[in-house]
Amino acid sequence: MSVHQMSQTDDWSPVDECCERLRQTGWTMSDALVDTAHGRAWIVTGTDGSSTLRAIGQTQTEAWLHAWELADAAGTPTAQKS
Repeated sequence: MSVHQMSQTDDWSPVDECCERLRQTGWTMSDALVDTAHGRAWIVTGTDGSSTLRAIGQTQTEAWLHAWELADAAGTPTAQKS
């Protein structure tokens, strides 16, 4: 499943869904809103014990979707979870 195929319900935001699916595949994740020289940015970091990822976005949703894509590109079976 790609990030564009994720289901969204009234109770789950794209951030919630990315976080939960990454957690289910062994990732420990966190995010933070930081002030940079270019304005505010969201940073999502995570590890699965052997790999780490860091994703940055202008919005929290953008950062989490980018983290999802990085985990998927790294070979984490995120797309196979339902």
